[in-house]
Amino acid sequence: MVMITATTSVEVVSRETIKPLCPTPNHLRNYILSSIDQNSPPIYIPVLLFYLNNTSINTNEKLFVLKKSLGECLSEYYPLAGTFRDDYSVVECNDEGAEFIGARVNCDISQIIGTSNVKLLNQLLPFESTGNWGKFKEKAYEREVLVAAQANLFRCGGLAIGVCISHKIADGTSAVAFLNSWASKSLNNYHGYNANIVPPPIFDSARNFPPREMPRYSHDIGITNKTIVTKRFIFDSSSILALKKQASTAIIDSSDENIKFPTRVQAVSSLIWSRVLALYRSKTTYAKICVAVHAVNIRPRMESWNHQSLITRLEIIGQFPVYEVDFGWGKPEWVCSPIKSFKNLVILMGTKDGDGIEASVNLLEEDMPLFENDPQILAFANYCP
Repeated sequence: MVMITATTSVEVVSRETIKPLCPTPNHLRNYILSSIDQNSPPIYIPVLLFYLNNTSINTNEKLFVLKKSLGECLSEYYPLAGTFRDDYSVVECNDEGAEFIGARVNCDISQIIGTSNVKLLNQLLPFESTGNWGKFKEKAYEREVLVAAQANLFRCGGLAIGVCISHKIADGTSAVAFLNSWASKSLNNYHGYNANIVPPPIFDSARNFPPREMPRYSHDIGITNKTIVTKRFIFDSSSILALKKQASTAIIDSSDENIKFPTRVQAVSSLIWSRVLALYRSKTTYAKICVAVHAVNIRPRMESWNHQSLITRLEIIGQFPVYEVDFGWGKPEWVCSPIKSFKNLVILMGTKDGDGIEASVNLLEEDMPLFENDPQILAFANYCP
């Protein structure tokens, strides 16, 4: 059970800039964004990884190795240590570095794991994923960082690592590839040898999708000032199987031979979309045309690309290997991606056991009661307050 009190607080105790261990060569100083990158929303991908205190490694050693391995990782992911030009067409790979923040939380990590309290979860991130664009105004200068991390130490010794990566240069797949690369270097530092090697990234997205003139996103697109409520719904393996069987019946009865059986993500997405539609159509007035935008990963369909390591903005919603991110003190107990400002946004992530799906649903405050009490949702999902 998640128990959060009114006195739960997060105190920032340190800030520093982590630069790449090795300087970026002159011929790699300009990273040109692809046409897909150009058309990406100017937000950050937030990821929170929660680790229980299951080892004898002390906190200071964890923080030291985290920072050391981050510098090593940035040598390979050198664009993330750079800065955008004003027109967002090029990343100047100038080794300005990534921001690293240390913080203390005055409660046990078990009180936070599994919460839907996005306001609290955002305090565990270096900054909110929307709204301030990653600019650290308390410094003597102001720049828009491409990646920042916050290490949150809990009273019990547990640790939560919050990371924000610019969506203008990374998507979910490449963000997790970065995390796994960082973690592998941390793990190798503990063992003293290459216990876990992650292939280096390949930065050639502009070759596959050359940049071109196109309308730019405004900073507030898709964001609302209305109150957004986030709730978590867990679909376990048995519920997903039931959803797939339900869809399979319709497929068997269809004469269209091109219809395929649904995947886990398709089955869950279909249910959520149908119930959101039903919610809006129950209102006196509603939009006559509704569109579902389902981002996918096209890397496996492009044989010339490095499927795991390529940095480019091709969004994917589904199961990432986030529960494999081991910095040297075990795999995470819980992983989430808290975004609070976008209405009608659904983030699907695989559960820790690898068989289920956790859906974080963002709806207007007035709409959430109808959705969370929908009998068809409750028939398949476990609601997590």
